[in-house]
Amino acid sequence: MIGDQEREHKRSILLSIFEGGAYTGFFLISQGFFLTSLALYFRLSELALSIVFAIPSAVQLLQLFTPFVIDKVRSRKKIVIFSSICSRLPWAILLALVLMKFRTPSLFILLFAASQVALTFAGNAWNSWIKDLVPDETRGRYFGIRNLFSGTITILLTYVYSQALDGFPAPYNHAAIITLALIFGSVSILLLSRQYEPPHKFFGALAGLGACLKDERFRKFLLFTFVWNSCVYFSAPYFSLYQIEFLKLPYTRIGFYAIIIGVVSIPAYYFWGILTDRFGAKTITYMGIATVAVLPGLWVFMAPSNMYRLLLVDALIAGVGWAAINLALYSLAFEVAGFNSAAYFSLFYASTSLGSMAGSVAGGMLGKVLINSNFRIFGCEFEGIKFIFLLAFFMRLSVLYLLGKVEPVRYFKPRMVLGTVLTVVGRRLATLPRDSAQYLSRRLLRRKERKNSKR
Repeated sequence: MIGDQEREHKRSILLSIFEGGAYTGFFLISQGFFLTSLALYFRLSELALSIVFAIPSAVQLLQLFTPFVIDKVRSRKKIVIFSSICSRLPWAILLALVLMKFRTPSLFILLFAASQVALTFAGNAWNSWIKDLVPDETRGRYFGIRNLFSGTITILLTYVYSQALDGFPAPYNHAAIITLALIFGSVSILLLSRQYEPPHKFFGALAGLGACLKDERFRKFLLFTFVWNSCVYFSAPYFSLYQIEFLKLPYTRIGFYAIIIGVVSIPAYYFWGILTDRFGAKTITYMGIATVAVLPGLWVFMAPSNMYRLLLVDALIAGVGWAAINLALYSLAFEVAGFNSAAYFSLFYASTSLGSMAGSVAGGMLGKVLINSNFRIFGCEFEGIKFIFLLAFFMRLSVLYLLGKVEPVRYFKPRMVLGTVLTVVGRRLATLPRDSAQYLSRRLLRRKERKNSKR
């Protein structure tokens, strides 16, 4: 009986990894330049674009209600599947609107928000489900492999979707990628329905939320996530906007750099997953934020004369840094969360929601003022949008102070981890000539023996 249950766990974990790839195929169209291109097709303004980018995190405020839903339904699997189905339906309506060439901005925002609201209820229930399904000691590696597979799908579909955007005339290019995304979304739901849901001890929702708010360690984590998401969403929509409107890059070229990010992130996810299990999520989160903090500063110097070189550097750094954050920040939430994971995660996502809304509104209002202006620094002229990038650079660096206040179960100083990794790599490189010489001498000896045997 125990053996059957263990096999069911392993099968479900494997299915969950493949489901992550299928979900990525659907989720991809609500991210980055795919979302920007569709929003521009529906004639959204800069402020409206900022609001749209904030919606996925803003609606996470509804996570406060998901513990009550989980207590009522008593099945996280049913909640995830039902919410996933509801999240795909608005995109089917958007597909019809695109084919009918109906381009009302308010209707696009409404349907996109409806899809994200449905995904919100699926997210918290799925987190609680996975927390029971995947053992603590292998969770970092699980997310590393899952993200690695999802990253592979991201690379392939970024190429396919960007080719479709440039290869077909509007609106059929948008219709093509929405259709493909809905197919992947349907496969995701099918794989979710085949997974096992372990037994779960349910707590009262109000009591669970109250206990979480009394947890001082968790309150520090909530403050960090609020500020971090404010900093990210302050400038989030302007990177793709700058590529499309200012640099006039074709979608295939934008997709090329997105593919590079995906290629770099694949080994990075596996590498960061191993380090997360060994050194803890806070350490890796710190290293990831320190890495991606430099990116907005890089965009301050972006221009048509150097954009190809800087975009390549940006893609390489982003692939490494965001892989660490996407993996470790999520694992850090698991480390800090206590017994009632649904309540903890509802507050975590609510903090994310409030932070993204604050950052998006601030960035959107500032962008409305600066988007068509210019300013000079040390005799050099810059577009107004680059002032947003400059502010984002300093804002991201400042978050490291708040991360230092978070108290997880395990923590090693980043310089200690970096020193350990460099020591291991150095030892491997030092022994490489010796190992190569030994391998070569063995091959020569075997060849000599074969010649002697032929005589």
